[in-house]
Amino acid sequence: MKMQRLRLDFVQPAYSPLPGLALLLAAIVLMALAQFEVSGLSRSEKDLQDSLAKISQKPRAKGERQPQSDEFKRENQSAHDVASLLLLPWRDLFAALEIAASDDVTLLSIEPDHRKQQVRITAEAKDFKAIVDYMKRLGEAPQLEMVHLEHYQQQEDSTEHGLRFSLLASWKLGS
Repeated sequence: MKMQRLRLDFVQPAYSPLPGLALLLAAIVLMALAQFEVSGLSRSEKDLQDSLAKISQKPRAKGERQPQSDEFKRENQSAHDVASLLLLPWRDLFAALEIAASDDVTLLSIEPDHRKQQVRITAEAKDFKAIVDYMKRLGEAPQLEMVHLEHYQQQEDSTEHGLRFSLLASWKLGS
């Protein structure tokens, strides 16, 4: 049996260099495109920074505020109103209403007006004496003063609570 001759050639490449060169060329082209894109973004960023600098350098008189849109003013006022309502001393008002409560009076609604520091109470009572007693007990509460009857009316469809009435009281918000 005859052995085949082993051929070792270290000078000649074992593969074609064309695919590697094509890959290198593609990488160079992609890098050039990426550099072009980055420089475009840098120019846009610089333009935006220049615009921002011009706006911030606009001279304003001392204490002058930036004009606000009407929508912003409405939303700000609405948020302020909600915050004011949440900060009212509700616990004190409810305590006064609980102390004044009786079986002859059924509370229907409580309508606070924090701007006027008043509260309107709508309820139903068995008779006029129950209304007067309820008003007296509310007037003795330290949180309320100047409790007065706004109006009342006879309820035709109710047998237990024949009178519907509305009271207005000054609400001491600082107490």
